[in-house]
Amino acid sequence: MKLRIGLIFLSLIITSFAGVLCTSQPDYGLVDLNATAVPDHVTLSWTSDPMTTQTVTWRTDSTVQNGSVEYSMDPNLKDKESIAANVSTLKTDLGDQNIHTATITGLAPGNRYYYRVGDGTKDWSPVYSFMTEAEDTNSFKFLVFGDTQGDDDANPDYSLWQSTLHNAYKANPDARFFTVVGDEAQAGLSNLHWNHWFAACKGVIESISYVPVAGNTECRDMNRDHAEPTIYMDQFNVPNNGPYSNDQAYSFDYGNMHIIVLDSQLREEQEINPDLLNDQKLWLDKDLSRTTKEWKMAIWHKPPYYTRVIRTNEGIKAAFAPIIDKYHVDLVFNGHDHAYSRTYPINNDLIVSTPALGTVYVVAGRSGQKVIDDNVQNIWCASFYNPQDMPNYIVVEVNGSRMEMKCFKMDGTLIDDYIIDKTSGDTPRTIVPVKYNEPRLAINGVLLNEPMLPTSPSKINGKWYFPIKPVVLYLGGSESVSGENETLSLRVKNYIGPGIVWSDKKVHAIVLTNASTKATLDNTTISLPDRVIVDDDKNFLISADDMKTLCGFTWKYDSDMNILFLINPSKPGE
Repeated sequence: MKLRIGLIFLSLIITSFAGVLCTSQPDYGLVDLNATAVPDHVTLSWTSDPMTTQTVTWRTDSTVQNGSVEYSMDPNLKDKESIAANVSTLKTDLGDQNIHTATITGLAPGNRYYYRVGDGTKDWSPVYSFMTEAEDTNSFKFLVFGDTQGDDDANPDYSLWQSTLHNAYKANPDARFFTVVGDEAQAGLSNLHWNHWFAACKGVIESISYVPVAGNTECRDMNRDHAEPTIYMDQFNVPNNGPYSNDQAYSFDYGNMHIIVLDSQLREEQEINPDLLNDQKLWLDKDLSRTTKEWKMAIWHKPPYYTRVIRTNEGIKAAFAPIIDKYHVDLVFNGHDHAYSRTYPINNDLIVSTPALGTVYVVAGRSGQKVIDDNVQNIWCASFYNPQDMPNYIVVEVNGSRMEMKCFKMDGTLIDDYIIDKTSGDTPRTIVPVKYNEPRLAINGVLLNEPMLPTSPSKINGKWYFPIKPVVLYLGGSESVSGENETLSLRVKNYIGPGIVWSDKKVHAIVLTNASTKATLDNTTISLPDRVIVDDDKNFLISADDMKTLCGFTWKYDSDMNILFLINPSKPGE
């Protein structure tokens, strides 16, 4: 009897927990997700003024050549008006399908409209609704989601994304739009993945506008081959005001906020457009110079202030951050790392004391299936959380000169709460990290501490030196010493230098010799800028410039914090 009661109690707990995690969405895995004559993938977005227009996009199979939107302020579509859609063919790996797009104009600000889409005769969607932006809006809410991709190319699973999205919208039915910071689909050139992604979005994406952002997985197929993200670009409609007049980069205003979307996928798109970052830099500068909005926000996928142990995006930082600084963008959302982090305010790559002087960068976490283990809290992180147990989402609420950002787990548990008030500062108040008495060493923003770091970095003959062993161990390598020689075995990704090839993903051996300006990499002799030094405690020290020559690490010294930063080489284009 006790066992039976215990089992019933356990069943109630499991049922209750499942109810918290999942709202009453249909099980999309049980229905046919391929295109038919009946409209699906119904999506709201903006291509013009959110106060007076609304763009609607949907999909049918290729037999449906006509499309129409019927709309009215009446839930039963009494006194409805209609507008014809533009129809285009999207070629996918699952065959052709037609994309229908219509922009309704002349709408009244601050009103709810009801609509349906179809072929104009017999095949119609259900009736949905949307709200136009009210005049003089300075109070509104929107939702931000981390990467929503699954974790299996061959077997798409977007059930966690479905639960995260619907839980967030159920808790915030007054949200006016939502965005995913890229990597919507695990294989963005596979229509199978988009079928599952849209099915998971059903119930939200036809009710509030979606702000699309491209990620690296939008540019690849299920064989991990990269190409232009055609499926992504052809099924979402946005303002054609960016450098390419498409979904890659664009901007729009909502209320008292100017919102910018950028494309950070130079590595994936380098052969298609090697000027991707340069083109956007020029456009971004012009775009920000024209806005007079109180708040400025930018969104792109790959984070300049990352949380992965060895993955960096210094090229992205160099391209966009100086312009973000120049025009004081308040908030930047990124993805890619699948952890949640919020930086201190940053200007000119330095932590500053208030958001009035710098930009807060947020890595949005993960809102789908894929979990990444090697995330860490870096020096620039004021708040950090790695969502291993369940996905997360972010709610941003603007109220005049005050903006509050809350990060929640999928079940509603609060992770972080941060407020920027342009009149009174931020909450919690930014406290700039103190300057260390002794110089410290950081790799990709992570401090090395004792006992791993046996001695502090120091300047010798005007050059920064540090012990190489802890750096190699941190990177997953090994070290051995024999007499005056030190042998280091490690693998460094993404670097090719004079006489040096690390990009073959093999473990290589470096031999350093005390007092020498020569090193050997396998059997190749490498000339170093500075001589190797062995200190009194038998630690082999090399200069920061030696590290750059051998392994491609860039470096900088931050005098405000007394930290020597070593930065892992990025992949080309990052």
